[in-house]
Formats: sequence, C-alpha cells, structure tokens
Amino acid sequence: MIKRIFWLSLATVMLPVLANVNMTSKDKLIQQAALIIEEGLSSTPLSCLGISRVDFNNVFRDAKNTCAERLPESIEQVEKERYVTEFGNCVSSGLRSHFDISQATIDRCETAAYSPPNSLKEAAKRLNQGLKLHASQSDIGQVTLPLYMNHRVVSHFPDGMGNVLGTSSLPVAVFATDDDISNVINFYQTQLPDFKKFTVENGVVFIEDAPADFDLLTHIGLYTSTPHVLIEDMRFNEITAQEGDVKIEVSYRK
Repeated sequence: MIKRIFWLSLATVMLPVLANVNMTSKDKLIQQAALIIEEGLSSTPLSCLGISRVDFNNVFRDAKNTCAERLPESIEQVEKERYVTEFGNCVSSGLRSHFDISQATIDRCETAAYSPPNSLKEAAKRLNQGLKLHASQSDIGQVTLPLYMNHRVVSHFPDGMGNVLGTSSLPVAVFATDDDISNVINFYQTQLPDFKKFTVENGVVFIEDAPADFDLLTHIGLYTSTPHVLIEDMRFNEITAQEGDVKIEVSYRK
C-alpha cells in the first residue's frame, strides 16, 4: 500500500517537476520530495490502518532523516530521477518495516480509499501541490505578458515544457481565479488587442498569431511555441476546479 501510494505521488508529480532544474542541493531535493511523499503516504485514512497520526509523523521523520544521509550534497539533473527514486524507496521501506499491517487490512483500506472518483481527486490534489511547490521556486516576474490582477499561481515552467511535436515549448505559467470568466476575458481583450481571439471548449484563447482555421488540438505545435493566453471555465469539473473557477494559462516569450 505504502509503495503504491508513494509511486503515484512521485511518478506523477516529483520527477517531471524536479527535472526542470539543472542542479539541486541535497536539502532542496529532500524538502521538495518529502512534502509530496508525505502527502501521498498519509492520503489513505490512517485510522483504517490502525496507525495514529503521531506515530506516522514520528516514523516518517526518522525514516526521512535516515534516508537523507545517503544523498550527496549536490545532485545533477541527470541523476535526480535516480536519487529521488532511491530516497522515496528508502522512506517507504522504513515505514513498511515499522508498521506490521496484514495484507488483508491493506487491501481493504486501499479499496475504500481508492474508489475511482476519490482516486482522481487525490491525484489531482497532489499534482497541484507539487506544481505549486515547484512554482514557488521560480520568479513569476519573468512572465512578459500581462497578468490578471486577482490571481493565484498554480504552476510555472520558465524553461518551457519540453519538445511538443518537434517544436520547443515556450515558458508557461498557469494561474487560477474565482472571478467571473467574463472579467478575465475582457481584461485580456483590452491588454492584448493585437492578439487573435479564438473560442475553445469552455473558454477562449488569445494568441499572437495563428491561421483563421486555428484549432487547439490540430495546431498544438504552433500553440505551444506561440505566445498566448488560454482562459477556461473550470466550474463544471470538480477535479480541475480544485484551484479555482477559472484557469489562466500564459505562454510567453522571454
């Protein structure tokens, strides 16, 4: 159970997030990874497993400190995945060896905690937490397009999202707000008068340049390599709406 939850949080959040930094200190890797690992490990109701929160926190702290001793002081990008994986496996092993829980209890608690709706919500929650943690390490002041006033930072990838269909992605930041979507659209309509406006599912996109028949999926390479602002209404999806009613994706040129 613990290993399964660890891998869910680690594989979907920490590895792609940590891979966007060239060098990571030992302390920073531990700080980033431990927060997400702990959230994932404690997401199954501890009462179902017969573990108190105090016991869990104490054992997790001891396992984290023990496993940290195995990490080098500075970690290069090409080595991050290996060390994050080793650190996570070490913490997971320390917890498994301390708590003596029957397989039947583990299976029962997993079934209860990971019904499809709950599983998706928890995965989205952990993903957002990891992205926000990563964004907190970057400078939102780097964004060169206007920012809607009443926003919350959800994620920021100042070096882009990699290669998309042979085209390098521009830097991208995602924000959330609970303001009415019409207010957000009007703001960008005023701020980006020369950008072309297209209707997309649940919202609109303002893009610096695109053909008249622009379609987000058909022209995904163009979309990720061209400055744009995507505004989407999230209210009708309880999973994606966890951060706010409206999502604002800003892709910019440095």
